[in-house]
Amino acid sequence: NAYLSFLHYPILRARGVSRGDYRHVSGIPLVGSLVVLVALFLGLDGNLRIAAWTLIALDTGGLHWFVLSLAVQGLRRRRD
Repeated sequence: NAYLSFLHYPILRARGVSRGDYRHVSGIPLVGSLVVLVALFLGLDGNLRIAAWTLIALDTGGLHWFVLSLAVQGLRRRRD
């Protein structure tokens, strides 16, 4: 999901794909975070635990990113 959110379009632009030919592709939300979270509860240790938390943080389809985006939108509406 992080690749699709942040890297997919710039890589295609660098390869010469025009804006009109670009098609947005969405990953499967929540699945990556849930799989890694289950692995954490099954007992990952040491560096694997750090890697798992890093993957959860980078998964832009995760629940935490959804909650953060709602909070940011709510704060923007209050200012307006």
